Amino acid sequence: ILYSDSSISAFLFGLAVFSSSLIIRPAWDMNFSTLVLESLKVSSPPLVVALSSSIGSLGGLFSLLSTYDIVYSINILSVGSIPLASLLFGCSQLISRNNSSEAGSHIVLNLPINIGATLFMSITALVLFLLYVQNRSHKHGNLTIDSKKKGANVASFFAIVASTYMASQSTSTYVAMIPVLIGSLIAILLGAFFASVADVWYAVGTGQFQMISLDTSVILSYFVAPLFVLYFRFLLKYGDFCEARIVAIVSFLSSIGIIPTDVSYDIENTTMVSLLLSMGVFVAIGVPLINSLCPLGGYMYGRLYTHGQPNTKHIALCVKFADLFNDAASMDEREDLWKFLNSRENDEKTASLNVFVTIEDMKQNASLMKELIAAGHFVGITTSKEYSSFDVFQWHNIEGLVKKSCEEYLDITGDKPSWFHVGNTNTVGVHPSSLRTSYELGMRSAMWSVHINVTQSTGLSDKDLTNIVDGVKQYRGGNFIYITASKRSKGDGSVAVALQQVVSEIRVLEEKGYVFAHMSSVAKENPGMYLS
Repeated sequence: ILYSDSSISAFLFGLAVFSSSLIIRPAWDMNFSTLVLESLKVSSPPLVVALSSSIGSLGGLFSLLSTYDIVYSINILSVGSIPLASLLFGCSQLISRNNSSEAGSHIVLNLPINIGATLFMSITALVLFLLYVQNRSHKHGNLTIDSKKKGANVASFFAIVASTYMASQSTSTYVAMIPVLIGSLIAILLGAFFASVADVWYAVGTGQFQMISLDTSVILSYFVAPLFVLYFRFLLKYGDFCEARIVAIVSFLSSIGIIPTDVSYDIENTTMVSLLLSMGVFVAIGVPLINSLCPLGGYMYGRLYTHGQPNTKHIALCVKFADLFNDAASMDEREDLWKFLNSRENDEKTASLNVFVTIEDMKQNASLMKELIAAGHFVGITTSKEYSSFDVFQWHNIEGLVKKSCEEYLDITGDKPSWFHVGNTNTVGVHPSSLRTSYELGMRSAMWSVHINVTQSTGLSDKDLTNIVDGVKQYRGGNFIYITASKRSKGDGSVAVALQQVVSEIRVLEEKGYVFAHMSSVAKENPGMYLS
């Protein structure tokens, strides 16, 4: 989660499963070499995915899976409810069979683990994930925009589920898998809970996110914790009564054939498989979900913003320098764009762009940078260096890259840069070292409220324009609109033309007065209060 990369999560999950399988051994008489092979077998799916993602030629294959985005309500509901339904059905079968044989009114499952806590966490994860996705602030602000990373999300999901299923087939491995799943799910639930609460309050930047998270932790201590005390008090007083009613209902359903107990398969084994899968599925969904909706790593390591203050009617149009000034053909479009941005009617203000440059852009196009600043546009820094799993260990190199970019910017403009854009999620801009270094250098970091990728074949579609306008209408300012190009081209598929379309569409809104401003005007550090 801190690295915004599911492949790293898959690697750590596989490593945890392997280590847990070696440490927690119910069969102590098992040969050590056999135990190692068994542990490698169970942990191999996520480890293979993590290794493949770090190899360029193999990691590129994940792009083929990018169309299957798992962070959708219908996908979460369908994938998460199946093992939960199977688990509840298996428990009903065990209750019916065990209580009929033992003639008791208490629930008897005879499983090697207390099912109550794990079932509670799985149901909580399903409800929390669904509510978070359906009620997120930025409906079209997915923070995972790189096709390789989207594909890695899908591959990691299937790898973790496969590893969980393999572990459930043997007592020696599912006992080791249980603490890994419980620990992972608790961490993911806490992360999703803090992120969703901050999303409801529409936190602007790291400061507000941390303040809301502190308040949320207090709420957990003072309000949620007593609920557990009340829950156990309830069980103490009414537990026997509830158990008797559940047993009676299950027995009735079994008597009319809805819950069969005379089956050919092993009910205990099937229930344990469902139990592990119910947790494994939500562990596999949770990491890409948080990475897509909330930059937790950015909030922990830097001063990160995905939007500015709402109700200000100030909007930031963000673009990479290379997407505007790639070749000679784009120069004409640049001139047309500037003329269009400077054109205004009545009391409209001149529109400004927020252009982000890499160290290569600064070395090759210093004059164009100065020209942009002189024309009233804002220039910040970014990076285009592609991110790989090995960069997890290269904190010093990435820190040096950000510092060199800052020094180059200072040499050209005479001022220190005030904003750092993380760029696409396939760059080292999302690395914690980049975010921490930009913070130490006095910069704020930016992502986006909505991201649109323009291609030569499609240009800016009507759906893209609708998504942008909907976000502007909803919050009346504070939007970070980030437009990139997957192919350098002129015409309908260029970023310059797309920017003109966006400005035109917002200027003709019924509610007037929107301003396309600098980043610092859209996201102020010490703003006044604006009420809708």
